[in-house]
Formats: sequence, C-alpha cells, structure tokens
Amino acid sequence: MIPAKKETSKVFISLDLWKTSLRIYMRIIGLLRPHWLYALGTVISLALSTCFALIVPWLLALVIDTGLQHGRFSTLLLATGAILVTSSLRGLFAYGQGYLSQAVSNLVAYDLRNRLYDHLQTLSFSFHDEAETGQLMSRLTVDIEAVRNFIPLGLLRGLLALVTFGAVTIILFRLDWHLALITMICVPILILLSVQVGRRLRPIWLDVQNETGALGTVMQESLSGMRVVKAFAREDFEIAKYETKNREVRELNMSAMRLSAWNQPLMVLVLNVV
Repeated sequence: MIPAKKETSKVFISLDLWKTSLRIYMRIIGLLRPHWLYALGTVISLALSTCFALIVPWLLALVIDTGLQHGRFSTLLLATGAILVTSSLRGLFAYGQGYLSQAVSNLVAYDLRNRLYDHLQTLSFSFHDEAETGQLMSRLTVDIEAVRNFIPLGLLRGLLALVTFGAVTIILFRLDWHLALITMICVPILILLSVQVGRRLRPIWLDVQNETGALGTVMQESLSGMRVVKAFAREDFEIAKYETKNREVRELNMSAMRLSAWNQPLMVLVLNVV
C-alpha cells in the first residue's frame, strides 16, 4: 500500500507543477495584451516565414522532377526564379519575426519593471524591513530579463516548433501515411524526455534565481558598508564570502547547462534509432 500512496502523491505533485507552469505561461501571455499589434505581427511573420520555408523543398522537387529529368529549360528557369523569390520572402518575414519579437519582449520588460517598482513603493515598512535588497534587485533585473528572453527564445520558438511539426505532419500523411505513422512513433518518446528534463531543470533554475539574489545581497551589503569594512580591515573576509557565494551560483549554472546539453543529443539519438 505504501508504494501505491507514493506513486499517487507523485502524480498529484506532477499535476500541481503542470497547473503552476500553465498559470505562469498564461500570465506571461497576458502581458502581451497591451502590445497585441506587435504580437500579432510577430505571429503572422512567423507563420509566413514557416510557410515559405516549406515551399522551397517543393520547388526543388519540381526542378529535379520536371526541369532536369525531362529537360524543360523554361520550367527550370521559372522554378529557379520562384525559389529565389520564395527564399527572399522567407528571409524578409524571418527578419520581421526577429525584430517584432524583440520589440514586444522589450515592451513587456519595460512594463514589468514599472509595475514591479510601483508595487514595491506600496508595500509596508515591515516587508522592506525583512526583505533583502539584493533579492529585490535580482527580481527587478535578472528575473525580468529572463521573462524578456522567454518571449522570443521560448514562447515563439515553441510556437514555431508546433507550426512546423503540424505542417510537416500533414505533408507526410499526404505523401505516405504508412511512413508518417512510423515517423510518429518517436513523438511520445521525445515528449517523455522533454518532460523528464524539464522536471529536473525546474528546481535547479529556481535555486539559480535564489542564489543570484543572495549573491546580489552580499555585494550590496559589502559595497554599502565599505567604510566599515575598511575601518576593521575585513577586506579578505568579504572577498572570501563573495567568492564562496559566486562559486555556488557558478556550480548551479553548470549543473543546469550539463543537463540541458544532454537533452538535444538524446533527442537526436532517439530520432535516428526510430
């Protein structure tokens, strides 16, 4: 009975984590609402860029099957021109996607900094008496920068992966549904690997955020009390304290990077094996 209870508790914990993550994602997406025009332009540019990227292989197949195989020079010239135009349009919309995504992410970061700073001004004296200045500075800088980077590097890349996967899946089923079903075997395995890596990375990145705030607290206390440090000749102690905390942050970041570095090669291995 005990193992069954443990498994049930793990399931509930996983569900709670998924619900928490979903709420966070929805709140980040909600931050895009004031800048819906930029966000809409980004999504349209992403869709068109992906569409033109998928057209290029079809045009290359037309060149090989019609132009080269049957020696139709006119068809070859038309297909070549179409490839150049399509590639140019793909590059244009890819630029639009990159520019607009960075623009909307900076606008969101601007709004977040103002909202968080305004909120800090309204909090009670007891909160500021207990809160560490380094932690607050970390929330205003490092955490907001992480949210800003998530929009172009996480949210939009995830959307791009879904759009590309959906389009390629439709093309595969139209060409050969037997081959498409065989290809889809690897999808549940890739999802399982992603979930496992995400579950292990989440607490590590949380520790990185907390320790980065603690590092900022050490630096702020040392710099604000530099006269006292100098007066009591405590430079070596402060240097050692900062170096210890800095090493802890470095080790946590390295742990996260090592785990992330295994993810992509493992997925490529699964794709090749299947």
